[in-house]
Amino acid sequence: MQMVLELLTAALFLLALALALGRLSGRLPAAPAPLQPPDRRAERAVFLAALVLGGGMAAAVVLRAVLLFPGAGAFETYFEGGLLDARHYRDLARWGYGRGEDFFEQQLMIVFFPLFPWLMRALCAVGLPFYPAAMAANLLLFAAGAALTFRITARRWGTRCGLFAAAFAALMPGSFFFVLPLTEALFFFLSAAFFDAVERRRWTLAALAGIALGLTRLPGVTLAALPAAVFLGGLCRRQWRWGPLAAAAGPVVGVAGYLALNASVTGDPLAFLEIQRTHWHNRPGLFWRTAGAMWRQFCSWWESERALAVFVGLWSALALIGVLALLAAAARRLPAGWLLAALACFAAVSASSWTPSAGRYLLCLPALGPALALAAEGWRRRLLLALTALAGMVYFAAFLTGAPVF
Repeated sequence: MQMVLELLTAALFLLALALALGRLSGRLPAAPAPLQPPDRRAERAVFLAALVLGGGMAAAVVLRAVLLFPGAGAFETYFEGGLLDARHYRDLARWGYGRGEDFFEQQLMIVFFPLFPWLMRALCAVGLPFYPAAMAANLLLFAAGAALTFRITARRWGTRCGLFAAAFAALMPGSFFFVLPLTEALFFFLSAAFFDAVERRRWTLAALAGIALGLTRLPGVTLAALPAAVFLGGLCRRQWRWGPLAAAAGPVVGVAGYLALNASVTGDPLAFLEIQRTHWHNRPGLFWRTAGAMWRQFCSWWESERALAVFVGLWSALALIGVLALLAAAARRLPAGWLLAALACFAAVSASSWTPSAGRYLLCLPALGPALALAAEGWRRRLLLALTALAGMVYFAAFLTGAPVF
């Protein structure tokens, strides 16, 4: 089964890549040209709906914290008890990077990218408690990201498709991570903003969003494939435009800034890779082998740690294969640049020896919501949305009840 999953990953990736390159070179029909400007009233409605949905998820998390830890400090105790990486971001926002002893394992925290801690430090500087401030900021970023997902989809395929794309992005399993004190909401918002700026040919804005992406997460650099595809498409039509190259340079500059931070703190620009290898036993790997590796973990945990087997091993393998199958299925309808950026981001997310948080990392693929909206029409699309929302509720319930959901 492990080999089957690895071969399936490689085959689906190559199929989607071939279709994207074929369209980029003009050998296959191009995706629809941009349509009329999106409906601004619908966009505002999406923002408000996402705000309400995210607020409900945040309230459920707060209620869970209060029930688990009655009394003062329940919120802080809940997050500081090892819940994901929230405590690490809090410590970085408070004390910053370094090799000192300001907080536990400070010397290891260089593996976390700096933009989110920097933003949280700015909010905490005016007296706001970290966890409430982080969740409030992420709630707004989540709503703005959903609205931008609507905008970039509706511009090409109309309002109805845009509404479905935003709904899929907001309801898919794991969307509750967007309101937790983590980097998902920031990366989701910046990715959608980057796509929107490239679609509108606002190259300076795209470059700035790209720099921010590169300072938020390593896969941010892969989104440079979108403006690079615009540039290459222009070359195929013998149209020279340098703006896309400036936009493509943005994510590269952002990641270069993170590497410079590594060098400044540790003396080694690639220190984060060494720490990942020695402390978390994770190293760069071949992306098509990750789904097989997570299946192997599922099999090894099944007898002793059944919850880990299901919510980490099996879920990660299914998420990797499912997302790639979706991209391959939507390859004939998605623009070449969107597809290339999604494939590059997928490869970066899964290019490690094992990826226990694959489902969470893949949430931020900007083309995921539009691809789901384009996967079916009519009642089939409504059914797909209902199943997505149901799976999302089950996954959220598992998280709230203490399952190993990472």
